Amino acid sequence: VPEVAEGAAPRDAASEDPGVVQREAVLRRVVRQRVAEGHRYGVADEEHAGRSRLPCPGRAWRRHRQRPGDVEIRRLRRRAAEEAAALKLGIELGLSLIDTAEMYGSGKAEEILAEAAAGKRDQLFIVSKVLPYNASLKGTIEACERSLKRLKTDRIDVYYIHWPDTLMNLDETLRTLDDLVKQGKILYAACSNFPAWLVMRSQWICDVKGYVPLVCGQYPYNVIERGMEV
Repeated sequence: VPEVAEGAAPRDAASEDPGVVQREAVLRRVVRQRVAEGHRYGVADEEHAGRSRLPCPGRAWRRHRQRPGDVEIRRLRRRAAEEAAALKLGIELGLSLIDTAEMYGSGKAEEILAEAAAGKRDQLFIVSKVLPYNASLKGTIEACERSLKRLKTDRIDVYYIHWPDTLMNLDETLRTLDDLVKQGKILYAACSNFPAWLVMRSQWICDVKGYVPLVCGQYPYNVIERGMEV
């Protein structure tokens, strides 16, 4: 949240909505705190992430893309077991919707979820996502089948296009999602991080071509990222 520019007349807080003033004050405080803790633009850097004790499925594997040694492999496996245990506890406490993606931990997050969901698949609503550079006719099908294999399930409840890409053939991708629904491999198709105009174009294509529509969209929205309000 920007401060008052030097030399500019300060705003009259009394003339503004008190709720707005209070919200901006909270946002400034949160931003300063997160920056002081090592955050940048709301995302923790690798060093800070490594100090966190909160389980984040697949994160430990994602942070080590190079081939790890035996000691590191054992540590990562222990970390994965901790993450699976955290998910199992959440499911026992009533957690039912779990979001993942082929991108998270390069697929490791889906494998950890499979371990946690063993024997409890029918009580869960699992969503995953295809990367845009995999979202071709053949690539979408292969990506979905890889996710199904890692998740050890016969279906994904909602399957998102993770984000749009200029090289993606939208009609082809939407047709492939329609095929996956008809095959029973996914129950619903959806989009993530699509601008409003692209959502409308996608729905228009689905309507004209007779494809299944996109049922929802997923967007970042938190105390730092508030673009949805614009």
